[in-house]
Amino acid sequence: MTFKRLLSYLLPPVLTVLAISVFNLGWLIDKHHPAVVHLIGYGIAAVVLLGLFTLLVVGLRRDGEDDEPHWS
Repeated sequence: MTFKRLLSYLLPPVLTVLAISVFNLGWLIDKHHPAVVHLIGYGIAAVVLLGLFTLLVVGLRRDGEDDEPHWS
């Protein structure tokens, strides 16, 4: 398994866990500092968008590749 394929498999769950962790941290901070939650919301949005962009780039790069070499 190549590093790029491993990264494409691991990236969505890692981003999901990261987003949930940041959301839970924001919920705890909301009790004491409500303004910080807005910044955390922007952070979550940035992480999700970055993850989607990364998946798009990895998917576009993989479209040109073939798993098994063909002899011509």
